[in-house]
Amino acid sequence: MSRLNLLYLTLAAAACSGIVSAAEWTKTYTTGAAPELRIDTNDGAVTVRVWDENRIEARIITRGWDIGPGGVHITEHQAGDHVDVEARVPEFHFDVFNMHNRSLRIELQVPRSTRADVHTGEIGRAHV
Repeated sequence: MSRLNLLYLTLAAAACSGIVSAAEWTKTYTTGAAPELRIDTNDGAVTVRVWDENRIEARIITRGWDIGPGGVHITEHQAGDHVDVEARVPEFHFDVFNMHNRSLRIELQVPRSTRADVHTGEIGRAHV
């Protein structure tokens, strides 16, 4: 078998392997009765659910991305009852085999009285 055929065979096997990395980040913020929440992502889906707790639970799940250097960058901050969470995928990425298997999802549980400002970077991707 020629080296070129071996290379094609190796690339085809890698493409069909279905191995996709996944990562998860979670954080809980204790709040008062009327928190304010700001969520911002440049490429992801956001789901917000309400509950009768005085805390915000944030969960970020990635598929095909690691969280950290070279992958999804998360910044978060709480000042009193104001919580900011930002999740950014890299601006440029080249991965022929996993380009269609990448996703970022932000799931939140918030008090009923929360004022939320949600930016997803995509039209129609926020669910409340």
